[in-house]
Amino acid sequence: AGENVMIATKSGNEYIWGQNNYGQLGFNNVASPAHAGLSSPTQLPGTWSSSAGKTCIGNYTTYAIRTNGTLWSWGRNFFGNLGHNQGNPSPGYPGSKSSPTQIGTNTNWNQMLHCDVHATSATKTDGTLWAWGYGGLGALGKNDVVGYSSPTQVGSDTNWSRVFFLNNCQVASKTNGTLWSWGYNGSGRLGQNNLTQYSSPTQIGTDTTWTHGSLEGS
Repeated sequence: AGENVMIATKSGNEYIWGQNNYGQLGFNNVASPAHAGLSSPTQLPGTWSSSAGKTCIGNYTTYAIRTNGTLWSWGRNFFGNLGHNQGNPSPGYPGSKSSPTQIGTNTNWNQMLHCDVHATSATKTDGTLWAWGYGGLGALGKNDVVGYSSPTQVGSDTNWSRVFFLNNCQVASKTNGTLWSWGYNGSGRLGQNNLTQYSSPTQIGTDTTWTHGSLEGS
């Protein structure tokens, strides 16, 4: 579920419905008036993966991984969050797409659980972690506050498992059972027992028993 949009997959087919004011439904059109869209599930052309963590909807933005491992995005391009190396926040959100558009040429994209209003992240099958979009507050984990309009690797680790992006911060698990967080730390949401902001992945405690479900159930 996203901002007034729902998406579901079955048997390799993807169905989407809801608001379409930025083309986030992916049918090569933009609704007018802004609240118009589709009120019932409508199949999106193409072959998409039905596995968990292969689709993601943010605020007026949709991402999906196909069965061939390619990554696609469409909808509003806000601070380059579509990942096509395009766009500024205004005017008119340049680089926005009203139909699925492939991000780069890689065929090894693996998982994405949740994206932010103007940034997102995903893992690849080689265990690397990638992020792009608005980089303020260090939310991209690049040890800076710079934004990136195309996927950029976070560090050099190759054991990332799951990542959850929300409200200018990220929480991610590794295959060794550790849990990590970074970005905005309002109300202590990073779990670091402080209110400090971190611009690169920082381990939460020392436990090595965190599981995939800890993030998927968030």
